[in-house]
Amino acid sequence: MKKYLYLLQFCLLIIACNPAKELIKKADMLESQGNHEEAGDNYFTALKNKPGEITAMNGLKRSAQPVLNEKFTLFSKYVLENKIEEAVKQ
Repeated sequence: MKKYLYLLQFCLLIIACNPAKELIKKADMLESQGNHEEAGDNYFTALKNKPGEITAMNGLKRSAQPVLNEKFTLFSKYVLENKIEEAVKQ
């Protein structure tokens, strides 16, 4: 009987320690604050921990577009200013 109790406790511990869900919560908070780049990093890490996580995939899709828009805007600005090295870094 004790073996089953220990097994149950172990299973509950594994379920409670879901790093993907914690990363998604953090990413949701960062995204709501407008920090799309860090949010995207957290969604991506959650997907690495739990591939196929729908919430993380959708969050990554949402946060990636604003990051790309910002990168392209900076790229264009640096090209117009003839700062080619900075443009390439973007």
